[in-house]
Amino acid sequence: MVPTGPYRLGNCDKIKPMVVVPKYVSWIAIALFALAALLPLIFMVAGSLVVDGRVSLSNYRTLLSDSGQRALLFNSVLLAFGVALGACLIGAPLAFLLQRTDLVFKNYLRYAYLLTLLIPPYMSAVAWIHRLGRYQWLNQFFVNMLGKDEAVLSVYNLPAAIFVLTLYYFPFITLMVESGLQTMNHRLEEAGSLCASPATVLRRITLPLIYPYLASGAIFVFIFAITEYGVPALLGLNVYTVVIFAHFSAYYNEAAATASAMPLVAITVTLVVLQRQLMGNRSYVTMESHTAHPSRIRLGKWQGLGLTFSLCIISLSVVVPIVDLLIGAGSLSTYQVALKTAERQIISSFLLSAVAATLIVILALFIAYFIEKSPGRGGSTIDLLTVLPFAFPATVLGIGLIKTWNRPLTQFIYGTYGIIVIALIARFIPFTIRVISSTLKSLSKNLEEAAGLSEPRWTRNFWKILVPLSRPGLIAGWVIAFILSSGEIGATLLVAPPGEATLPIRIHTLLHYGASKIVCALCVIAIIMTFLPVAILVSCLRRLRKFEGYV
Repeated sequence: MVPTGPYRLGNCDKIKPMVVVPKYVSWIAIALFALAALLPLIFMVAGSLVVDGRVSLSNYRTLLSDSGQRALLFNSVLLAFGVALGACLIGAPLAFLLQRTDLVFKNYLRYAYLLTLLIPPYMSAVAWIHRLGRYQWLNQFFVNMLGKDEAVLSVYNLPAAIFVLTLYYFPFITLMVESGLQTMNHRLEEAGSLCASPATVLRRITLPLIYPYLASGAIFVFIFAITEYGVPALLGLNVYTVVIFAHFSAYYNEAAATASAMPLVAITVTLVVLQRQLMGNRSYVTMESHTAHPSRIRLGKWQGLGLTFSLCIISLSVVVPIVDLLIGAGSLSTYQVALKTAERQIISSFLLSAVAATLIVILALFIAYFIEKSPGRGGSTIDLLTVLPFAFPATVLGIGLIKTWNRPLTQFIYGTYGIIVIALIARFIPFTIRVISSTLKSLSKNLEEAAGLSEPRWTRNFWKILVPLSRPGLIAGWVIAFILSSGEIGATLLVAPPGEATLPIRIHTLLHYGASKIVCALCVIAIIMTFLPVAILVSCLRRLRKFEGYV
């Protein structure tokens, strides 16, 4: 007989659901994040309020009374808006072609457009400077054809900067929109197609559903563009990031540099909060679709147009810069000279990027777990704090790091490569947290409860359950952190120890000496250095997803 009344089975009623990562571990990770990313910003803002040892708003009064600040703000906002708009116009259609149509070769095109991220924007600027130089063939063609005495095309202006940055940042839009197209409820489109045309379904159903992803991606791009230093500096633009760097490096005025950044910070903080509201609990990166696969749109006679559009974008963002750099470098002897010139910087850049990416992923995993598993204001507050570093330009962060770590007690960090690792963590951990959070959202709580029944040690459950299930997100986060770290220049240019430099800093220095051939060769070497580990990890991720049934 099977008892029908209430009964207990052993001590199962005493078993509590197991939390894979204890809160104290996450709090340690949060504290390290605050030390690396938030404390420098606090020191920076506090320093701008102190003049001659007293609290004063004189820096901000000077800022408000300076008429040139309006032009500076206009240029910065126009640059960021132009890049965000251009990235949306390119990235959103490309995402739709790759995700929802029968476009030929789309599996190859999906990997090809991601190669854009391997070419830092300042390298693309170097390539376009080489292509549009006064005596380069393109300008020579127009000069001879039109009978002009001056170069017709110039890269030293705002439209050129918008063009270069758009071609680098559009993959962020494509990735976000693809994620939205994968996770949306496709049955709504199927129901709409029964009584409306495809164009109406696209306008009334599809676009509203992916709007949060598109708007969030546009905000990301806007913030990245308005805080970009490398490209505006190379092209001689009068924007906030360049002026902030000049205030600090040329005039040694930390307070004025910080105060100059405040209008920029006010705009970006507002956008960060808006972006967070738009995304809510949505995933930033999706490893698989959780709904029924939608029917593919047949392009038919538009197949050629769609393929041409995709190939043009990839050619301009990947092929043209690489070809220009290869042509600019010339013979193999240039690469030999370049390797001898920057051998130490090449090795240090690779190691620093790898170490920083690894530490970023470790901290991001614990912080993301806390955010996802902590209901209420605790998780929401930490989530908001982790995106705030997005709002500060890299040059401002560099100033904050100097004020925080340039002290007698911390010289063992500030005078070494350790300060560069801290700068890279502070710069790029926010985006990595978002990527890993997307993976954790899909993990079932039942797995943790089952772990509590079989194994009380959280360390074993962490390695046996959480890490394997989160592996796709961890690999994706490491790749993103490594790529971004390899091309970072804004903060590291300020905090690099004397006599030590990363490869981007070495390239930036050689540009001012006119060593164009060596610069082009070093850019090619940097791209290869970034590509090889990324290609290996992406290949491993693809095999892992196939093995685990993700594709």
